[in-house]
Amino acid sequence: MSNTTLIVPCAGKSTRFPDSDPKWMLKNDYGQTMLSMAIEPYVNKVSRIIITVTKEQFVKHRLLNFFLKNIQYPTSLCVLEKQTSSAAETVYQTIQDQEIKGNIIIKDCDCYVDYPKEISNNYIVGVDVKKSNDISRLESKSFIKKDSNDIIVDIIEKKIVSANICVGTYACEAENFCKSYMDLRQNPVFSKDVEIYVSYVFSKMILENRSVFSYVEASKYIDWGTAEDWNANKSKINE
Repeated sequence: MSNTTLIVPCAGKSTRFPDSDPKWMLKNDYGQTMLSMAIEPYVNKVSRIIITVTKEQFVKHRLLNFFLKNIQYPTSLCVLEKQTSSAAETVYQTIQDQEIKGNIIIKDCDCYVDYPKEISNNYIVGVDVKKSNDISRLESKSFIKKDSNDIIVDIIEKKIVSANICVGTYACEAENFCKSYMDLRQNPVFSKDVEIYVSYVFSKMILENRSVFSYVEASKYIDWGTAEDWNANKSKINE
């Protein structure tokens, strides 16, 4: 088990799941929650798992009771006082609040992603859309540009520039993430109302040569990003 912290930002409003509890609380036909399935492949990959929610979510949805009943893995809760502007800000605030140092993996809560043992501390996990028939809504994904040695050249949000999409799993040094996030936040282009995607932070790290990032191909990917995706794919983990 590596000395790595897994951060799962769950502070979003689940706008693509109308009239629902936070999407990661939903259960499939086997009683498994989206969140428990999303973190399951990482239990033996990391030394610490942190789930980040807002105080409003924590109180409204009685999350302490939810976690005790539904999450069977050792996890820590980071409860933020206010709603954040983006998943990237949620990660940044988590690192600051929990005083996280060293290697981190950032993992979306609305997908299942497994992959072989990582080949470095800095990588992004993706899939080749030409090899999969299960990828929907391509226009909503972020795309990875890489060279012949699987070194990532850039990651670009919602623009089809390659056959490789990011599957919401990223690894880097906590300190580098925070530095690049703050550089973006202080840029006049990004006002308070402009969302900073996690991919923007990694693109900045890549383009400024703060780290060399490797591409890692997912061995299994199940997308639950919308209510339609969840209903179609929620029990595929058991197939």
